[in-house]
Amino acid sequence: MAFPVHRMDDAEVAAYLAQVRHAIVATHRSDGPPQLSAVWFVYSADQLHFTMDRASAKYRNLRRDPRIAVCVDAGHPDARSVNLYGTATLDESGSAHVDALHRQIAQRYASSEADAERYVQLAEAEGPVVLVSVTPERIVALDYN
Repeated sequence: MAFPVHRMDDAEVAAYLAQVRHAIVATHRSDGPPQLSAVWFVYSADQLHFTMDRASAKYRNLRRDPRIAVCVDAGHPDARSVNLYGTATLDESGSAHVDALHRQIAQRYASSEADAERYVQLAEAEGPVVLVSVTPERIVALDYN
């Protein structure tokens, strides 16, 4: 028995990614297999943004090879997912733009403003955060509901 499938359009993708969900990013390790990481994100202006620190495997991988895949799954029983494939751009400037997006991401996921601020302070204590902006070259967005 085949399940009905609906390919989400751009508006449906934007609405889906506006909901608070975790994304799994796949970067390319130097020895071949993918490196998978769960991240918090925001999606705006047709780009997916997340932050990381310079000590992460994601950082090393993306500096070497900017190709990236991102899966945002709705979780059971919601049978939707959005997969983005593209190129990551790293912004290591520590600019106001990077700081603003880092705070926006923290506020999106934290249970309170105070928790968001603690998260930002802890992340910044590790060193300047790196903003990753993913420009999708291909989006596969499926709804099996």
